[in-house]
Amino acid sequence: MDLETNPGEVLVEFDNRNSEITGNFYVDDSWKKSNIRLKSGTEIKNMLVRYDLEYDMLEVKLSGNTKVVPLRKLDHYRVIEQNETIVFRNCDVYAFEDGTELAGICRVIDEGYYGGIIKYTYHIKDATYVPALDMGDQNDKIIIKQNLFLTKDNILYRIPSRKREFYSFFINPGLDIKSYMVKNHLNHKEPEDLEKILKFINKKGHP
Repeated sequence: MDLETNPGEVLVEFDNRNSEITGNFYVDDSWKKSNIRLKSGTEIKNMLVRYDLEYDMLEVKLSGNTKVVPLRKLDHYRVIEQNETIVFRNCDVYAFEDGTELAGICRVIDEGYYGGIIKYTYHIKDATYVPALDMGDQNDKIIIKQNLFLTKDNILYRIPSRKREFYSFFINPGLDIKSYMVKNHLNHKEPEDLEKILKFINKKGHP
């Protein structure tokens, strides 16, 4: 429409398409066979579970319905895979050096003297759709983020951005972490690589 038929541009295009939020709030939206341990000490074995980050609760699939375990009652659960067991723990067992506790659910990368965890968080990315141009993503999107931390005696440390600072975190002069990482092309800021590095370090011992 030109300015003669639309004076002052008071008429605008109307887009009647519905927007929605895409994605989900689950750490893994597929059901996983797991053993659950509650803070009371009760253990429940061979259950199908998935963790909801929005409400911080573990969903348990039963025949015909779904039950939930609130985070405050959960100690940890172990996902049973073919070749490994993956541990997800209530983050309240960890704290920073200033005493600030971590909240939520964490995947344990290594439980040795030098350990590591993945803390899961989420945010909603706003839609980028521009009606005038009919371009962009019309839907908001749920983004799950993995935050890596090092642990020592359940104390949390942020992953150093520089490799030199990462090497110096581990107090063992007889351990050449740099050579091991270079030889195996490992990046300490990648979860799978960090797991290999921590296994190497803890296998070699510590002071």
